[in-house]
This record gives sequence, structure tokens and C-alpha cells, in this order.
Amino acid sequence: MSKLVIVSTWMDDNLERATIPWVVATAGLATDKEVIMFLQGPAVISATKEGAGDRHHPPFPPIAELVELFVEAGGVIKCCAPCLASRNIEEADLIEDAKVAGAAYLVEAMEGASVLSY
Repeated sequence: MSKLVIVSTWMDDNLERATIPWVVATAGLATDKEVIMFLQGPAVISATKEGAGDRHHPPFPPIAELVELFVEAGGVIKCCAPCLASRNIEEADLIEDAKVAGAAYLVEAMEGASVLSY
């Protein structure tokens, strides 16, 4: 199984750019790839229990729905530790399937993977 690592850095400042990584990530899972979504900067908000709320960029589904589909399909979500800290988000604030990770994790995950950055 090939691996795809997607690095997402957007949220409210550009909902289109915040949405597309989730669409691509879910498509990757549908094509039998191991997919890791690494969230940085404001993108970490999408992995909180409060979540993406009603953030939506038509014609795509709402971000919250895309996150749910990604998790249900077996995707892996990792959140940048310093990015969470700078927003006063703690690991307990994340959805069950999202985990805190640092740059070293990202560097290792990228080994042998196709990498997309948004």
C-alpha cells in the first residue's frame, strides 16, 4: 500500500484551501492508500471536538463532514504540537482520532510517501 501525507495549513483565512486537502485525503483512502493528514497553523482547529463548525466552501461538503468521512475511512490525523499550543488547544480538546505530533514525526512520515501541502 502506498502512502500519502497531506499537510494542511488553512482554515478561516481561506475556506477553499481548508476544504480541498480533506477532499483529496478521502479520495486517497478510496484508492487504497495509507493517508496521513498533518494539520499545522489554523488547520488544527478542524481536529478539535468543537471542530470546523459550519465552515463550508460550496460546492464541497462542509469541512466537519469531510473530517468525519476521513476518520470513518481509516485516515490518520496528526496535529502540530506548537500550533495547538499557540491556540491554547490541548490534546483533550481534540477528536478521539486526532493525535499530537511534532516535526520529527512529519519528517519520518514523509519518507517514501507522496506529499501534498496546502
